[in-house]
Amino acid sequence: ISVPADMIVAATGTLMNPTEVLTKEQIERLERAKSTYDKPVLIVTTAEAKRNEPSRSTKMKRWHFDATDVRDFAFVASRKFAWDAMAVDVGEKDVLTMSLYTKESNSLWKSYATKANAHTLKFFSNYLFEYPYPVAISVNAASLGMEYPMINFSYGRPDLLGKYDDKDMYSLISVIIHEVGHNYFPMIVNSDERALYWMDEGIISYIQYLAEQDWMWGYPSRRGPSEKVVPYMNGTHGAYRPIMTDPENFVSKYGNAYLRPATAFNVLRNLVMGPELFDFAMKTYANTWKFKHPTYADFFRIMEEASAVDLDWFWRAWFYSTDHVDVSVKSVKWFRMTAEKPTEEFIDSTDINKEPYHFNYGKPYQGEFWEVIEDEKYREKMSSFNFYEVTFENIGGLVSPIVLEWKYEDTSTEFEIIPAEVWRMNERTARKIFVKEKKVASVRIDPDRMTGDVNIKNNYFPRIEPKQ
Repeated sequence: ISVPADMIVAATGTLMNPTEVLTKEQIERLERAKSTYDKPVLIVTTAEAKRNEPSRSTKMKRWHFDATDVRDFAFVASRKFAWDAMAVDVGEKDVLTMSLYTKESNSLWKSYATKANAHTLKFFSNYLFEYPYPVAISVNAASLGMEYPMINFSYGRPDLLGKYDDKDMYSLISVIIHEVGHNYFPMIVNSDERALYWMDEGIISYIQYLAEQDWMWGYPSRRGPSEKVVPYMNGTHGAYRPIMTDPENFVSKYGNAYLRPATAFNVLRNLVMGPELFDFAMKTYANTWKFKHPTYADFFRIMEEASAVDLDWFWRAWFYSTDHVDVSVKSVKWFRMTAEKPTEEFIDSTDINKEPYHFNYGKPYQGEFWEVIEDEKYREKMSSFNFYEVTFENIGGLVSPIVLEWKYEDTSTEFEIIPAEVWRMNERTARKIFVKEKKVASVRIDPDRMTGDVNIKNNYFPRIEPKQ
């Protein structure tokens, strides 16, 4: 790349001729950065960048970069750049991670950019596979987030006085994690982003969320937490398109390609497969298809095969429909077991009934096992338990696991997850009987907003108005 001699260049690949384009001091700093792991080393200082900015050299320099196993290429050149770098140990080798930024972004970028690069490389290398390239570069852009192999352009600047707040800091860290993460999807796991945005943007958005929480527990992530999807899924339904829609027909690219897929993966990981199975399946997918060209069918298949979990219903619900999660507690009935005459008629209640209904324990068909069970003792044992028949209504149409919070009269609390298979006989209404030793005071669905339920007002029984 031939540019005026007073310009600094960054590009996809390894700089092959630093002695021809850098000063002696800059070469020494660059070499020191390759063995510095705790903090970035300035290769071009802010003072040098300021002095260089007004110059207009008439001479030319040729920067030579070498890159292998890349599907694309990008470069940037400017007189304004400060440049810092540090080494990152990603396993079997070190990676040189760098940031280039102008004086307008200096105070924010020098503090967080390269450290965010390093964190991303470490997290993704551990979560998926070791980062295969020799360098990873972030370049400040005024209002742009865009990825290329080994180099990305990320927004984020302080104000005109060089001051920034927590929002600015988190915004910068998030965009860098996202854009550096794109080296994995779609640069290495080489999906067609023009055909299916979600295969890179959706997957990266969710792994970005995991990396953010690894940066700091309680990090204010914009995508990933299930409640973040509620405004989109509770919005104008005529604007919805299934995730699998051709991107040219999206009404909301952000909702379809980033937000809903990230939420789907959150539900899949935490409520359907479990973190261990999900993480293993995602790692299997990434390692199977790195430097290859997967389709959505390859992703769906490997997630199922690696986990041995049937997910057909999940893909249909989250990826092929415009349904949303809105599950309500329609009714709760309380029963106790007794030897008296069985109840023949039930009364629908609008509250948990104050006194239990009674039902008779009849002799079922137990075949050869009948002699093992002493009917009276079993009846006596079960008479001390409380039986609650809970009816759930799937108003939103999206088949979802149910997270239940039980509050008991003694003020204790219990949580349990009901698998989505509870809907297998009827996708609109499901009934399930729960056996409890204690008396229940109230039942609540999804107390921690894990499912993306758009209407929490009908999640309570007895009904209460939730605090905003």
